[in-house]
Amino acid sequence: MGADMTVAFASLENDAQFWYDGIARLSDDAVLAFASEYDGMSVLPESNEPKDIRQAMVDAVEMSYSDSREISVCTINGERFAITGGLSWGDEPTDAYPYVLLFNWIQEDEIIPDA
Repeated sequence: MGADMTVAFASLENDAQFWYDGIARLSDDAVLAFASEYDGMSVLPESNEPKDIRQAMVDAVEMSYSDSREISVCTINGERFAITGGLSWGDEPTDAYPYVLLFNWIQEDEIIPDA
């Protein structure tokens, strides 16, 4: 048994304001459905209050666009990505990891129209 290399990434193709505006426009039902799909993720609140879940989503965007030393930005085929990760022994490899992962899931689930 050893450590696993764990990496999270999210596209930085749109600016952060695009995501803030999109999160603000989400219906409470959409926010609750998203949160229930990823129940148990460390950065999502235990409460089922849409405003708290929205705040966690905003925090994920902020962390992904931050200049944290835990995040690297790289360009692949002309598209910018926030990347974080490292060795994990069953825990999160960096403090930024769950935020970038959550931001990736926001993007992958296509809950924000026109993303």
